[in-house]
Amino acid sequence: MAEVPILKEIKLNYTDENSIQKSFLSQFEVESPLYIDLSMQEKSKNSIHSSKVIQLIEDVIFDVEWYFYYPIYIISDQLENHRLFTIVRGISEIPEHFQKSIKNVKGRELLLLKKLKIIQGRLRTTQLNSRMELTKYQSDNLRTLKELNSELSFYDHIRKEIQRYKKEVI
Repeated sequence: MAEVPILKEIKLNYTDENSIQKSFLSQFEVESPLYIDLSMQEKSKNSIHSSKVIQLIEDVIFDVEWYFYYPIYIISDQLENHRLFTIVRGISEIPEHFQKSIKNVKGRELLLLKKLKIIQGRLRTTQLNSRMELTKYQSDNLRTLKELNSELSFYDHIRKEIQRYKKEVI
């Protein structure tokens, strides 16, 4: 059955660093937007700091090299900005289109959702692979161009020095 992306909460176990990573991995889903509420954890005195929790989650993500189709929101009063996660002050700041309740869909809607899921799957894999190939191709070309420009610059500098030397001699 096709699913509409609905916001899901990840509840972390804050006993130690390893348990945070394990609880994140066990609840992580690529196919839906997620949020982690750190506001209650920030209020307790003897818990791990929010930035450390974010760093632990980041380590897990980069080890597995996931690609996110939907954002991961962090509810926190202490954190400001992050390059990978969207930091919000409360659940009300998360876009409303993710905050829908699960309901039964009608026959026609179900057919459209199934079709959408198939097309979406094709687009994700195609775009990701082609983008990665294009990025690698472009970076290789840019690297070659940089090397050629630096070599050209070197030869141009030598040419100017030779011309300057010839003017001084004559």
